[in-house]
Amino acid sequence: MAGFYVTKYLGLLGGGEGAFYVGNGIVVGTDALGGIYDGSYQVANGILIGSARLEVPGGGLLATGQQVQANEPIDVRFSLPIDFATGEPQSITVGERTIGVIFQKVRDLP
Repeated sequence: MAGFYVTKYLGLLGGGEGAFYVGNGIVVGTDALGGIYDGSYQVANGILIGSARLEVPGGGLLATGQQVQANEPIDVRFSLPIDFATGEPQSITVGERTIGVIFQKVRDLP
């Protein structure tokens, strides 16, 4: 499962793309708005349960419809099947709203 992933996401006000490393209990990545994600997860019964902190250095309007100030921390929470890169949207909570995220694995990484 550890690897480099590209994503497409869709929320209330539209969508975008991102790139993430997921592995060894770490989630780190970026999105088209310039958002920076840094978090962690644990695996329990085949489910990745985790959270990340999202900051947008320049601020802006998220796909969820939430306006954020520069570097304002936003909580991201997820509970995903271990085989989350199926091509089907996975639900991710950003702040208090849910978006659909499609993961595509680019390659395995340690």
